[in-house]
Amino acid sequence: MNINSILSNLEHCGHYDKDNGPIYKFCNKCGIVCEDCNNKYHVHNKNKMFLKHPVEKLEDHLKSIFICSFLEFEKNNKLLPNQLTEMEENSKLLSVSWEEKKISTDNKWFNTGLNEDDVFLMVSFIGPTGTGKSTLISPLSYMTGEYPIPGNQGSTVSTSSDISSYTGTLQIEGKNINYLITDSEGIGGSVIPLKHPITNQKLEKNELEEFGRNREIFVKISYPRLLYMFSDVVVYTFVGVNQKGTITEQLKEISKISASSTNKTTKPHLIIVFNLVAKAGLKEVSESTKDFMDDSFGNKPSELNDFYKSITVVYIPNAKDNDITKKQFSDVLITSLYPIINEKLSESYSDKMNLKTRIPITRERVMSMMYLAIGKFNDNPNVLLDMHKLQAEMEENDKQIETIVGYLTGYFKAYHNHYSSSVTPKFTLAQVYEKSLDKLKSRILEVFLRHHKRTNTQISKHTKELFSDHLKQVSEEIDKYIPCSCKHQPTTDKTIGCVNFKDSHQKHQSSETYPLKKKLNGFLGLFGITETIEQNYDWFGDYMPEFESSNLVEYFNSITKDVKEISFKEPENIEYKGIKTDKICFGCLLGVPESTCTPCGHQLCNHCIKEGLNKCKICQCIQNLADGTLIDFTPTLGYRVLSLDGGGIRGIIECYILKELSKQLFGLPVNKFFDLIVGTSTGGLVALALTTTNITVDELTEKFCTKGKDIFKKTSFFSRFSGVLFQNFKYTQFQRTPKKEVFTEILGSGKPLHLSPKVAVTSVCNSDGSNKACLFASYRGKDPNINTIHDSTTVDAAEGTSAAPTYFPPFIFQGKEYLDGGIHNNNPCKVAYNQALTLWPNQKLDIIASLGTGHYTNNKHKRSENLKNFASMVINILTECESTWTDLSPSLNTQNSIRLTPLLDEDIDLAAVDDASVTKLVTASEKYIKSEQAQNGIKFLGNRLISTLFYVDKLKELNNKLHGKIYCRLKPESLDEASKNLFQTKIIDKIDLNTFQHPGINYTTNQLPIEFTIDLTNLKSPFIIDIKCALQSDNKTENNTSISGCPFELSHYLPN
Repeated sequence: MNINSILSNLEHCGHYDKDNGPIYKFCNKCGIVCEDCNNKYHVHNKNKMFLKHPVEKLEDHLKSIFICSFLEFEKNNKLLPNQLTEMEENSKLLSVSWEEKKISTDNKWFNTGLNEDDVFLMVSFIGPTGTGKSTLISPLSYMTGEYPIPGNQGSTVSTSSDISSYTGTLQIEGKNINYLITDSEGIGGSVIPLKHPITNQKLEKNELEEFGRNREIFVKISYPRLLYMFSDVVVYTFVGVNQKGTITEQLKEISKISASSTNKTTKPHLIIVFNLVAKAGLKEVSESTKDFMDDSFGNKPSELNDFYKSITVVYIPNAKDNDITKKQFSDVLITSLYPIINEKLSESYSDKMNLKTRIPITRERVMSMMYLAIGKFNDNPNVLLDMHKLQAEMEENDKQIETIVGYLTGYFKAYHNHYSSSVTPKFTLAQVYEKSLDKLKSRILEVFLRHHKRTNTQISKHTKELFSDHLKQVSEEIDKYIPCSCKHQPTTDKTIGCVNFKDSHQKHQSSETYPLKKKLNGFLGLFGITETIEQNYDWFGDYMPEFESSNLVEYFNSITKDVKEISFKEPENIEYKGIKTDKICFGCLLGVPESTCTPCGHQLCNHCIKEGLNKCKICQCIQNLADGTLIDFTPTLGYRVLSLDGGGIRGIIECYILKELSKQLFGLPVNKFFDLIVGTSTGGLVALALTTTNITVDELTEKFCTKGKDIFKKTSFFSRFSGVLFQNFKYTQFQRTPKKEVFTEILGSGKPLHLSPKVAVTSVCNSDGSNKACLFASYRGKDPNINTIHDSTTVDAAEGTSAAPTYFPPFIFQGKEYLDGGIHNNNPCKVAYNQALTLWPNQKLDIIASLGTGHYTNNKHKRSENLKNFASMVINILTECESTWTDLSPSLNTQNSIRLTPLLDEDIDLAAVDDASVTKLVTASEKYIKSEQAQNGIKFLGNRLISTLFYVDKLKELNNKLHGKIYCRLKPESLDEASKNLFQTKIIDKIDLNTFQHPGINYTTNQLPIEFTIDLTNLKSPFIIDIKCALQSDNKTENNTSISGCPFELSHYLPN
């Protein structure tokens, strides 16, 4: 059935159109004739006689021959299994991967027959197995020598799986326009490999069933939606016309599923083909369309108009009918179906060319969007896509390429600084530039490919050009570091070189020096007294580059010439010693560090943490995701927040509450039960001590009771008197240095804050007098309403949150002035809550616990005389803490929030560190934690924290049952030996088959992770899952609180 062999077997006139080449027609009597031989008279090449014969388009004649040949071939199909396999593999556009159980692009994706800049047109054939799709498609693609595997009419087994594609051609405005033809797996049939595609081993029955279940939703839901979204013409094929009502309902159901995605700019045209119609039942297209769309029979086929731009119905005869010749069958296709397809494609072409919107129309851009959509379906096969959002995301991915410029440039600069200053033996400037450039080049392809993989973007001409454009900017930046090559001989035996770069070159200058006598300034200089200084050699002259431009674009184009697919290896042996990694993620060069690996301390973005599979991408050391990062990658996990008020020495109260809570948690470290801890002033010190040191709550309480006098060490009488007299914050009541010494004793010296789990302390930046709230944090904040400083030490953070005006001097950090966070957020619960919302926007709040330092109901708050200015800035700090919690409460409920703070019998000043005041605070704390209110609150909190140690994951629904596993988020390896034993004996060993409870739940084991199933039969939509935990904290009070992330709506994690 090769088109060339058909042409070679046909006689032709031998004439041709000299200007336009051969334009052939066909005469049944004489063979092929050219345009010169007109319709009425043409010259037969044998006898040179003028003849009158009817002619037809050669293209139609060849289609007719091809159709007849294909029908014969289909009837006597003797292709071997390996030939069938090869045909299917060569034509496959998309398939469900055996290994990943996801839709993947296949051989035809990169060989569609369309050029990148061609207007994208697509015809999709859909229908039940055995309705003749292959027969209808083959004449459309015959010119390319491609055609589908012949089907078996009436069979329930598809001859091809997934989505195959072929190339068709039509003429529009005198131009040949190629378009894509897709052939989807037959509805109702299913093709599942019997052998493993990699090992070629025979598959077991359970493997086949599991793979079948996984791919079923892609075939039934994802494929139809994908084809509807990107097709210009959809052809549905059916057998016969006797079940109009059933077919109408099927079409409605399929159309509703397919068209459920929103904001598609244009609807596709629908052509309904009734195949295998008896000769007597054949009708003209207009008549068959009118009959089918008639609503009078009650099926309301007109409702289909909501989904399609136009609807046409075509009857096709049964080629096997004795009353129908193959020629008659082919004539029906050529005169009815194919002209309609061409007409609708031409209309779509015109629509796209006239669109005023920015929607993509070229093959390269449309298939890039399709690739993005495939990624969405892989995440959730039942997802409802929005075409406008897809377009916006594709544009955002393009913008992200622009941000890569800064990261690549920064990577070069990091190595340049490293080789310039930290390496022994020293390199020359030329060597520094070359080695730094080599490091950058070694990762350019990796960065390009990784960006496409992460954003699920197809590699295309557009993205290569975009990346190249931005690489020009990188080249421009790093070319500024090309050293000058000029050499100079200041003496006959000495040669020196210029050390200035292109960007800073005004004259030649050497790093080498010579002794220069210089007259002293001032009085001694009057007597001619001189001094000898070392002076750098310099001399005049223009910049002389050591190298030509780095020309990264040329390099990139050379290494991506044949790159079509995303396939790369992780870089090995990333050099990192002596290089700071807090500005750029060295793991990928695609972002900024967000998390710190433990124990190595390397900073990586969360993408790299997740992709590293528990290994640091830089040094390959084993990571522990329990220390603050597990929640970043587990959508079913909820988050737990601890908020700690400010209050000076009254921080003793918070320590006593935490001591009691620690007892309820069997003495385990309290910070291991929270994902984010936020504190203000004294609460900030507690937060930092809990998260950045190994100090116990008991030890911290002792520090507060004994070190208060060292923290609040008074300044001189003159300073205090001046502060009162002039009302000036610069004259403070207490010294800064003693406070810093205590902080250093508790927190350690110079420890970077970013090496800690997620902790933040509030502060106020007062550099321009605006007093803007800010945070010192161990992470990069995502809340646009509050600035985050994340490159400080723990002691810096402690000083920044506790510089209370009139009490302590302002804290100066990186040239800016910072004041006590209590000025705006003495109760930081709102800040903590908003930080958590921005860090984990798609996850549930498990618990937020707000601990206070006591409040006093008498609004006539006693203050020292030098608090006059402070009081004008803070309106009664004590009552403000309670009103802040009251303001936040409407966003919370009794199951996910608690406030613990005592009502004090008398007001105790923030700096009351005398023995009597400390004793009063201890007494008030002990009294409070024994109160019924505190006991009930701490017991609830203890149980809630025990319950939220556990979470569900690996969820999937099979046969109306929810399958999943219960995990524990606290990993033993993150604990010291004593805590590890407590955790095992007090929590893990207590788990049994009654620990986790839910209606209809069953377990296969009581060992973590616990596999479970939940019967969904008796649950009502929307299927709320709320697994309760019966494990008790140390108080032995009954626990029936939800595990982490519960309750949740099942559809939030699973397709409907």
